[in-house]
Amino acid sequence: MKLNFKKTIFLLTLLGILILIILSQSLSNIKSAEIGSIHFSNDITTIITTDNQTLILFGADPVDLKKGDSIKFIGSLEMYRGKNQVIVDKIWKIK
Repeated sequence: MKLNFKKTIFLLTLLGILILIILSQSLSNIKSAEIGSIHFSNDITTIITTDNQTLILFGADPVDLKKGDSIKFIGSLEMYRGKNQVIVDKIWKIK
């Protein structure tokens, strides 16, 4: 009887750890920044924040942002030509 109880507790612990890992990877972090410069070209918008982080937005949707705006964004960090940049999934202006 003790052996089954120990196995059950062990398996539940492993399952709990697995669920936590999956949740932590699927939840995106919302980050804040201030726009230092912004450049529009074709379907790509490039934003350089005041802390020198590069944000890339793909798509033809017009973005109503300008230098000095405070923003929040969700995205994934990628390496491109030896430089880190964030591919933005969602961005919005903070009022």
